[in-house]
Amino acid sequence: PGETRLEDGQLVYTTYDGEAATLVTAAGDGTEQQVLAEFNRRLIQDPRWSPDGGLIAFTDGPRHRDLSSDVAVAVVGEGSAIRLTGDPALGECASPTWSPNGDRIAFVCGEPINPEEFRPRPRLYIADADGRNIRRVGRMWVEDPAWAPDGQAIAFRSWVGPYPGSAPTVRAARKAGSNYELFVMSADASAPRRLTHTPQDEAAPAWSPDGTRLAFQSQRDTAPASFRLIPMDPQSPPIPWSIYVMTADGEEQRPLTEVVGPVDHLSPRWISDDVVAHTAISFQSGEASIVATTLEGEAISEVEGPYFGSFDWHP
Repeated sequence: PGETRLEDGQLVYTTYDGEAATLVTAAGDGTEQQVLAEFNRRLIQDPRWSPDGGLIAFTDGPRHRDLSSDVAVAVVGEGSAIRLTGDPALGECASPTWSPNGDRIAFVCGEPINPEEFRPRPRLYIADADGRNIRRVGRMWVEDPAWAPDGQAIAFRSWVGPYPGSAPTVRAARKAGSNYELFVMSADASAPRRLTHTPQDEAAPAWSPDGTRLAFQSQRDTAPASFRLIPMDPQSPPIPWSIYVMTADGEEQRPLTEVVGPVDHLSPRWISDDVVAHTAISFQSGEASIVATTLEGEAISEVEGPYFGSFDWHP
């Protein structure tokens, strides 16, 4: 009683049927669904409400024809979307995150995707909310950026170890000690500091509203590398993910959930300082739902799909 629940806010999420993707807004209980925009022959990922709830930034792509992607913004209630990036010099852009006052957007851009390599080397960029004044910030490999509530820091994940594209396979790079770890740095990209040290991947850091904690998804302790739950590419089958929490300085790392999905987009999102919402995926049916879980690990509300993993919540 008294805890914030999903139905106390609004949702935005993406769906995908193999050909077309939709960006959908809904009441926090999953009702009152409205299609904000539809996109053919591409994915739509990483929807993020602006602080005032009037705009939604998202990743437009990868597109079927060339695997390209850009950062775009949709106006809530109007169904219109504008692309903020698109300059070939930037490469492929993704993963927007708003500054706390909504006047800027940070995102990552990297080299054009080469299917023969693991992935491009993405860097952090910051632009005005209308896409003007795009500038690169720092030189670190940055993915999944998340702007802190006070505007002073950005949490992110970065690749540690030999670059997989230079190894015969991703598995060979893993054997060399490579994986994703979580970092935090000042908003100007200075003073980066590593927060996690694990043999498996960490991803998707999300700040609590008061800025004292981070939720994230982790593959530590979920399964040994030989254990596979979803039959996909036999050369690189997925390892399951769980949701973890830690303090903003990387201390007190602990699991919040059991295994909740085999995909990269579990989208942990704080809906209060004591409740984290995230996607949960059934290993049997593949169906997804959005679950709100307290810091004690109790699921207090749930909205069933269909979803494609990526979602955001706004009060």
